[in-house]
Amino acid sequence: MNDIKAMLSYVNVDDREEWVSAGMAVHSHVGDAGFVVWDDWSRLGRSYKEQSARAVWRSFKSGHGITIRTLAKIARERGYTGEISQKLWVAPVRNPNEDKAIIQRQQSAAREASNIIKQCHHEKGFPYLEYKGLGHVTGLVKDEVLYVPMRINQAIVGIQQIQKNGEKKFLFGQKTSGASFEIGNGDLNIFCEGYATGLTAYEIASKFARVRVHVCFSDHNMRKIASERGCGIVIADNDVSGAGEKAARLTGLKYWLSDTVGNDLNDDWCQSKMKTALNLQRFIMLNK
Repeated sequence: MNDIKAMLSYVNVDDREEWVSAGMAVHSHVGDAGFVVWDDWSRLGRSYKEQSARAVWRSFKSGHGITIRTLAKIARERGYTGEISQKLWVAPVRNPNEDKAIIQRQQSAAREASNIIKQCHHEKGFPYLEYKGLGHVTGLVKDEVLYVPMRINQAIVGIQQIQKNGEKKFLFGQKTSGASFEIGNGDLNIFCEGYATGLTAYEIASKFARVRVHVCFSDHNMRKIASERGCGIVIADNDVSGAGEKAARLTGLKYWLSDTVGNDLNDDWCQSKMKTALNLQRFIMLNK
């Protein structure tokens, strides 16, 4: 199990797609005996919920096309240089069954996401948004859950589901890498992680600039999308771990960061709307 633990340490636990793939890989290799290792690693994630992790693990079945080679491949791509048994590592050959299984899950999740969005209604005052000081924002709601569409090239590939208490999750198997939710259609790109942060950034910046806010859902995905665009500014979460700032720095773009460790833009804004708005306005005017 030590080599599995080592490889997991290189996988982005906050990237839903990689998290699920890693779990499937461990399950395919050692069965239920691998849950403890995968779960211990999963607890490093910012949105970890034990009940959710157990439910996802129970959903893993044999023959899904993901093998331990998948974990080895991801770890290698992320910089892992440790020893990997030749039985596990066969590069750069791709397993066509693995690719097919991933694509089928992504297509199924995209269809489910589209169907859910069609059933939603527009609603103001959703409890989570009220708590975030954004009760005036109209969101897509169904069965007391807030849904945020996730798109790649305008096509829906998945959704983020937000409960009243702020608990978030994605559809099983959906594609998250490269997916975002855009607010506005201006020429100044603003990249951030969370939905509430994105709404707050738009609330402030749209009063003096034509902006397009890209909600990227994770620091890893924010880095990917912002780096690919190559222009704009980043609104980073000031995580205790430093992950948000690291991702922002690696984009090569100018980035805004809260002075308070543990805060994001929305946290600052809820604590002092005028001060935060002035700080962000000053930052944007100097760096756009």
